Amino acid sequence: MDLWGPYKIQNLNGAHSFLTIVGDCSRSTWTYLLQNKYQVPGLIKDFLKMISTQFQSHVKVIRTGHVAEFVQETCGEMFRAQGIIHQKSVVGKPQDKFAPKARKCIFIGYPIIHMLKSTNSRGSPCFSDIVAIQLYRIAFLVLKFLCLQADDALRRAEELGSVDLSHFPELPDPEILHGLQDQAVAIATEVCEANKLKSMDVDAQDVCLLMLKILEMALHLEFCVSQICGIRPVMGRVEEFSKQMRLLARATEGQTFLKSSMKHLKQIVSFMYPGLLQSEGIL
Repeated sequence: MDLWGPYKIQNLNGAHSFLTIVGDCSRSTWTYLLQNKYQVPGLIKDFLKMISTQFQSHVKVIRTGHVAEFVQETCGEMFRAQGIIHQKSVVGKPQDKFAPKARKCIFIGYPIIHMLKSTNSRGSPCFSDIVAIQLYRIAFLVLKFLCLQADDALRRAEELGSVDLSHFPELPDPEILHGLQDQAVAIATEVCEANKLKSMDVDAQDVCLLMLKILEMALHLEFCVSQICGIRPVMGRVEEFSKQMRLLARATEGQTFLKSSMKHLKQIVSFMYPGLLQSEGIL
């Protein structure tokens, strides 16, 4: 965890600092904007609860700098109560907190963003939203490259009649792909719902199309991983994803520019989760 700020210029919500959390293994990243650094203990508490609920996992170790917001007694009591080891950097000694400590994988970016809903005085998207969109475009390019690699490896496997795992590309773990899928669905649904009663502008349309492409490719890669490695969907994932798809389908109704993208998305969903669309009445 790292805390930065305050910056001399605030955003529209009055935030001038931010808290960054990086997963030591997955390198997944969450960024929270802060109006006041006293918000840190509450945000960490909410983050730990989110990890437990969404990923059925428990944080074992938290590594931070030796700054007041992290070493205060409120955080200490919280960490001790949950059995979390708090590792602090040595005062006066620089620490490379973001040096890779595990294999490389996809950088997820911001977890939940009110995309294109907040604007500055000139009517253009806020800087944080612009940065977030660029992060998702990078994720899109990474996913596209991985899909091409996986498809090529599968074609070679069909020609040879067997899969040579030593030459098969290293693909992201299902948990990472699930994180991308959840973010893409949440953002596309939110943007469509926000523009339900009005004409959607070009920028918002581009965001929706980008999210659906990311969702489609993340599902495609998950399908490849499940077929090659024989991994079944995580318990509870089917039910959770079906709820998300139902909300997405409802939000995209009447958005003609998404018709083709939704058609392609439903095709890959039918491969990954057979019968899901029919049972939810989405088809």
